[in-house]
Amino acid sequence: MLHIRVHTDKGERLVDPPLARLEDLHRVAGNNIWVDLDSATQEELHLAAHVFGLMDLTVEDLSQDAQRAKLEAFDGYNVLIMHGMVFYPEDLHVEAPELDIVLGKNFLITSHRGMLNVVQDPQGPDRDCIHLAKSPTFALYR
Repeated sequence: MLHIRVHTDKGERLVDPPLARLEDLHRVAGNNIWVDLDSATQEELHLAAHVFGLMDLTVEDLSQDAQRAKLEAFDGYNVLIMHGMVFYPEDLHVEAPELDIVLGKNFLITSHRGMLNVVQDPQGPDRDCIHLAKSPTFALYR
């Protein structure tokens, strides 16, 4: 599933605009875009790769689970793969969910399997767009 947030060069905040607009929105230099890939399909991954110019190696990293943590620089973007930790005290179970991040000059792509509380702003999608107003880097930082 794709969640798309855009802060346009005109100050508009777009929440989940039509996929058909994504490429045109990316072409506008002042637009900042965040695409959150939640259990993405291969079709969604290839759409993101096409729109943002991701290399095949990056698409492979985004599509495979259990990647090792790493930071790699590519032409036009950086890839960060990291793992969190969730502890379930009722059964003493621990999980280490993976979060894959692609950060470009005017775009941020996050990819994960299932809901991660750290990805979306608890105050709603409009707040995600507000964070994008400064930069995709700031949206990632917040």
